[in-house]
Amino acid sequence: KSVVLKDVDITITGLTPSVQLATLTNAVKNHLYNIRPFIDGGDDLNTRNDKLYEADLYKIVRDLLQAGETFTTLNMNVSGVSVDVYTFENGNIPKLNTITV
Repeated sequence: KSVVLKDVDITITGLTPSVQLATLTNAVKNHLYNIRPFIDGGDDLNTRNDKLYEADLYKIVRDLLQAGETFTTLNMNVSGVSVDVYTFENGNIPKLNTITV
């Protein structure tokens, strides 16, 4: 099967301005790079990494904050649909489209 890029859009509200968008973008891209469809019979179940969790993105943002800094909400959309978790299957892989703060 061919590879299909699925746009991932992230919206963050109430983000403290000290977090650099470039730093945040790089951290998210690095995370997305490792998410790939699981190939049954070909991939190891112990290293399965085909799901993108909104909670993981939340943690990435939180880890970039300095003491006392916060954000209010984080929302993840995959191909225009708001989701908490998305499983990449059948050659679909994530591609960061936008981060809106």
